[in-house]
Amino acid sequence: MSGSLVHQTPQATARALERELNRYRAVFDNAGAGTIISEADMTISLANDEFSRMSGYARGDIEGKMPWTRIVAFPEDREKMIRYHRTRRIAPEHAPRDYEFTLKDSGGGHKQIIARVAMIPGTDKSVGSFIDVSPILRAREALLHRENKKLRRALGKGTRFCGIVGKSPAMAEVYELILRAAAADVNVIIYGESGTGKELAAKAIHTMSDRSDKPFIPVHCGAIPPNLMESEFFGVRQGAFTGALKNRPGLLDLAHHGTLFLDELGEMDLNFQVKLLRVLEGAGYMPVGGRQVKIPDIRIVAATNRNLNQLVKAGKMREDFFYRIHILPLYLPPLRERKEDIPLLVSHFLEKYQAGITALPGHLMASLQAHDWPGNVRELENTLQRYISLDNLDILGSGTPAASQALPSPGRGDASLKTALNRFEKAYITNILNQNQWNRKTTAEALSIGRKTLYMKMRNLGINRPGQT
Repeated sequence: MSGSLVHQTPQATARALERELNRYRAVFDNAGAGTIISEADMTISLANDEFSRMSGYARGDIEGKMPWTRIVAFPEDREKMIRYHRTRRIAPEHAPRDYEFTLKDSGGGHKQIIARVAMIPGTDKSVGSFIDVSPILRAREALLHRENKKLRRALGKGTRFCGIVGKSPAMAEVYELILRAAAADVNVIIYGESGTGKELAAKAIHTMSDRSDKPFIPVHCGAIPPNLMESEFFGVRQGAFTGALKNRPGLLDLAHHGTLFLDELGEMDLNFQVKLLRVLEGAGYMPVGGRQVKIPDIRIVAATNRNLNQLVKAGKMREDFFYRIHILPLYLPPLRERKEDIPLLVSHFLEKYQAGITALPGHLMASLQAHDWPGNVRELENTLQRYISLDNLDILGSGTPAASQALPSPGRGDASLKTALNRFEKAYITNILNQNQWNRKTTAEALSIGRKTLYMKMRNLGINRPGQT
């Protein structure tokens, strides 16, 4: 522009400058984002219409009068911006800075803003652009609310949640905590006895989170020797030691952008806790034999059947490491505290192993529900596998196998086959009714017949509850 103004009269030069300014102002005013230019003291010298609309202040009340930090609602955000302004005056080449903050408009209303502020080269002025993302956040919140309601309705009707089986009140609380943990991208620690399904819960948290399309990497902390922890987690560079013939990624590399599941966290080597703590604090790590620091984007979900507080007191776990992991705790109940879920679990495992049956006889189910299950769901699954393979419900530690109990006798051998079958059927049905306290609905389910069929058989066979005629 300066070349075109050479040899012009002062009046012509002023008109040319005014035309250039008007063109610049037209572009500035029609920018999609709220845009300002501010002076060295952060006073707004120029603001476009979108910024005026966003802030609620008229241009006449903004330009030359208002520092742009006045629209920042919270003091801590305001202090960050002032610190950056001071820094860029000392180091003008400093890169543009992005901010997320809450704007307070002239009417006291609040908006969520994403802003970018940068120096104008060769001047002490700054240019800032502001985008109101409140409508996007509200739409996302509404979508999440709808999805959450849909999910909760499904939980209320179903018996399975991300591979976890159960509908008891204790499991309903677990599902609620899984949903909360999935929504909050923070480290989670899952407590529970062996066999309660801690890895299933960890996978559910991952599946319901924003990281669901990224890797889920499980690792058993007690299965890795202490001298191999660093190479397994951080990876190895070629030539780091004898036998390191090529670069090998570590578990942190594999879990980048996803979830790293640390099973049996209480078994992790104390010395390695220091190194992993640096990663959790944002300092990153270097592969064995490498020189470049890597900063992983991972979410830690850990699990243990041990009391971590006691490990800290005993000096077997670092206190600072414990607090980095123990942000959001989740407790899985043992099977003995949710025995109402045993029939659902039995059906699930019979279906899983394609046993060809959908339910167990009532006396066998009663035996399962009477057991305390110290090995929890894993023990129940193993017991059912033995039953399917051997046709014998051998519950370890419960004494006599349930399937070895004598069945009702068909009676003497001097009757016809039909009479013997009727005697056996009557005795068998009566036995199952006794085991189920004469609850006909439960008995019918145990026999895998309809209630009407049971009523008809009871009438035809003359089966009456003791004390009834």
